[in-house]
Amino acid sequence: MTELVVKDVSFQYDQNIVLDKVNFNLTSPGLHALIGPNGAGKSTILKLILSLLKPTRGEILIDGKDSAHFRDQCGYVPQTNRFDKDFPITAHEVIRMGVNKRLPKEQVAALEKDLLSMLSLEKILHKQFGKLSGGQMQRILIARALMCHPKLLILDEPTSNIDPETTRLIHNTLFRLKEEILILMVSHDLESIVADVDSVFCVQNHVVKYQPDKVCSHFQMGVYHSDSHDQTEHPPILKKEHPSTAKPENQEEEKSD
Repeated sequence: MTELVVKDVSFQYDQNIVLDKVNFNLTSPGLHALIGPNGAGKSTILKLILSLLKPTRGEILIDGKDSAHFRDQCGYVPQTNRFDKDFPITAHEVIRMGVNKRLPKEQVAALEKDLLSMLSLEKILHKQFGKLSGGQMQRILIARALMCHPKLLILDEPTSNIDPETTRLIHNTLFRLKEEILILMVSHDLESIVADVDSVFCVQNHVVKYQPDKVCSHFQMGVYHSDSHDQTEHPPILKKEHPSTAKPENQEEEKSD
């Protein structure tokens, strides 16, 4: 079991406070989502967990140790990828960039075979990466992130600006993987993800945790309600296939900006 602990974490750029006293715990396996308006601090939380940024205050632990010690055991799919599309590298070579050298060759080969099938990549494996469609690129990048056999998989908007078929494939893949590892992703696509995630973290400088059946469409704009409100005034955004009956679990008291 993997445990992620974010404890009293604050972060600021110069004098701009992005996150203030954020606290939450996650244990594997499971799939969890970060939602909120642009600029709320969602991507910053991911980068802090990955030790790409350092907290102004607080600490982030994985299995009781600073998260920096687990960089090679965390898979990461960033929101944007800037690269030269004419660079002569194949899709297969991009996938192999994610291999954890600590893994035995036999395990790497078995893992790669499973990922190619899971993400339907066999037919594009030897094509130039820069010539692929956006959806094909995203599937390749998810496979690369999984090639390290991660304890923690982090995705920043994995289905942004890609076709519906690829979106369904990615969601199905994450739904399968959530039975095995800990997954944390940022998403604006509430209607697609809310049926499959185990919990939702609403971000706007602070973080409040909700069970999926309590999430409403206005949450994406940073307008959240607590369990003290009449839930009938805030209907869920859709009827979910995997309903949860637990009440929302506030990590800290909600504050105004």
